[in-house]
Amino acid sequence: MIRLFFSLLCFTILAVLPADARDRIRIVGSQEVMPFMETVAQTFSAKSANTTPVLETTGSGNGFRLFCGGIGFDHPDIIVTSRPVTDAEFDLCIKNGVEAITEIMIGHDAIVVVNSKEAQQVDFTPAQLFSALAASIEKEGDIRSNTYSKWMEIDPSLPDEPVLVMGPPTTSGMYDDFMRLIVERGCGKFQNISALVPSERYEICHSMRTDGAFIQGPRNENAALEWLQDNPSAFGITRYSFLTQNQDLITGNSIDGVLPTEANISKGSYPLTRTVYAYVKSSHVAAVEGLQDFLYELTSDHTIGPDGYLTFVAQAEFVPLDEKGRNHARDMAFSLAPMKR
Repeated sequence: MIRLFFSLLCFTILAVLPADARDRIRIVGSQEVMPFMETVAQTFSAKSANTTPVLETTGSGNGFRLFCGGIGFDHPDIIVTSRPVTDAEFDLCIKNGVEAITEIMIGHDAIVVVNSKEAQQVDFTPAQLFSALAASIEKEGDIRSNTYSKWMEIDPSLPDEPVLVMGPPTTSGMYDDFMRLIVERGCGKFQNISALVPSERYEICHSMRTDGAFIQGPRNENAALEWLQDNPSAFGITRYSFLTQNQDLITGNSIDGVLPTEANISKGSYPLTRTVYAYVKSSHVAAVEGLQDFLYELTSDHTIGPDGYLTFVAQAEFVPLDEKGRNHARDMAFSLAPMKR
């Protein structure tokens, strides 16, 4: 019944689409996820008679604006991202007639707080990190400018070292995840900040220090690695792959008592785990040549399984879902069940 429903839906959509159906899949999305998609696209093309999909690195926000712009060959078929669609983005899709969207979880990666292997390793909480990095904080019930100069001033369990953290550049997709997974989560732990009106709360929860305690890192990860080596008491907030590629020099610190290991990320217990999503317009599957087969390739075990080829992508660190998650991904690729909000 589900397949019949979507066949009828696609037939209805096709009736209003241009006659010259597109023969290339169009995928937009975040910079962090595109290395995965490039590998899948090239493998898909090599194994089939289909043209290699068009990949556009737009960022997640711009990608959703394009994806939710409407139905038809002028609009993308898939968006890939390391965060879930927001309510506002979903509403934009509905407003523009993009009503049948299938959400497919395909894997994990993570944000990590790293420092030199020679330095003290720390167990942070999001609230402690917020208190270290935000321009305004809550202290003794009052909301005030952040004057913490040492970690131990925030909590005696933290090092007697200056607060010095390199974060992702604001132009990167990882910055959005840094804000969502660390800053906003930590900010929400403070009662008086949480009681503010939404506009005031947003301002406090999204304003970072500019006094030198928090700096935005370069896109060049080699430069970031050199900075961490030159500042052995400093911390960096970066991708899990940066840690795995440089684990002879740096190490990951735990969050809420959980270390950033592949096992913890795979099962989602590490608090800064990011899920890699693919959102597809169900109505485009029948209209765009090869799109259904691409979804099968994307969710197959030889792609996203523990020994799948995505685990060997050099530019990024792909952590597979557990077996239940991978089975669910394949079910979504087959059924094209629409997500609901």
